[in-house]
This record gives sequence, structure tokens and C-alpha cells, in this order.
Amino acid sequence: MKYIFLIYFVFIIFSCTNSKNNIENNKSTNIENEDFNSFFEHFIKDSLFQNSRIDHPVILVNSDDEKDNIQSINVEYVSFKQKDWKEKIIINRNEISPDTINVTLEGSDTGLFINHFFVKRNNQWFLFRINNESD
Repeated sequence: MKYIFLIYFVFIIFSCTNSKNNIENNKSTNIENEDFNSFFEHFIKDSLFQNSRIDHPVILVNSDDEKDNIQSINVEYVSFKQKDWKEKIIINRNEISPDTINVTLEGSDTGLFINHFFVKRNNQWFLFRINNESD
């Protein structure tokens, strides 16, 4: 009788563990494949959403003619809104691969040139690297 109870107990534990794993796997696979354009519009407008989609820490590369200064920093907010910049800005998007997009923020005749690299992970877009190549 003890053996039957032990086998039953082990079976129940194993079943619960499998159910939990299946639920977690379904959560990660149920994320809808996110379109970059829709994501980026939301990213620009909603600072809380933006903060949730920035790698912490993000890789920041400050480049000049002589060397690259690479550091990891925590970024709370990145502005792509014209009102936040003193100069007129131009935003360009360049698809590097289906899972990587570069958004360039360029100042009109000012030397401002910042690349923002986004990567798709588990069907969601994240900002993972910023390259500042401004003069």
C-alpha cells in the first residue's frame, strides 16, 4: 500500500511540474509577432512602455575620429520628438536584418548623428545599443 501511495504521489508531482512548464511555454509562444512600425509609434509616445523595451543596461558607444568609448548605462528615456531637440531632426529607419533595425536620429546641418539599434526577441522589439557619432 505504501508503494502505491508513493507512486501516486510521484505521479502527481510530475504532472504538476509538467502543467506549470506547459503554461509558461504557452505564455512565451502566445506573444503576437510585433510589427516594428506599430512598436516604434508606441515606443515614441509612451515613456513607461519605452522603459520596458530598453535593455538595462543598454550599450552606449560614443565615437569620434580617434576611438570608440563603449560603456553600459541605464537609460530611462530616449527622445525622438522634435520638441525635445533644439535643432531640426531627421529620423531614418534601416532594416539590417528581419530581426534588427537601426533608427538614425540626424540633426539637420548640426553634426548630430545617433544610431539606435533595435532587436526582436521573442516576437518583441527592444532597444539594445546606441551609437553616438555626433560631431
